[in-house]
Amino acid sequence: MGESTFTEPLPPRPPNFDPLRFAQPVVVVVSETERRKMIADAAYYRAQSRDFESGHEVEDWLEAEAEVDRKLADDRIRSQSRFLTQRHAKSEFGRFRR
Repeated sequence: MGESTFTEPLPPRPPNFDPLRFAQPVVVVVSETERRKMIADAAYYRAQSRDFESGHEVEDWLEAEAEVDRKLADDRIRSQSRFLTQRHAKSEFGRFRR
């Protein structure tokens, strides 16, 4: 119990310290084959939810296609937004380091 809890201070950071230097944008790349598979799966689940009632195949496909394309676009936007936020944080961080 009589031991000291004193710890040495951390060494100063190097002048070129950049905590975001390894942060890279996440880019979602989906081939046309993968996209078509995603659409087919989504269309299947739509048909399944209706107990495969006939007469809605084209509607299922078009809705599934719109859903998949919207999701892929949202993923791209989110990825770019995260990268832009990181770049903004990096420039703001650099502003206060001087």
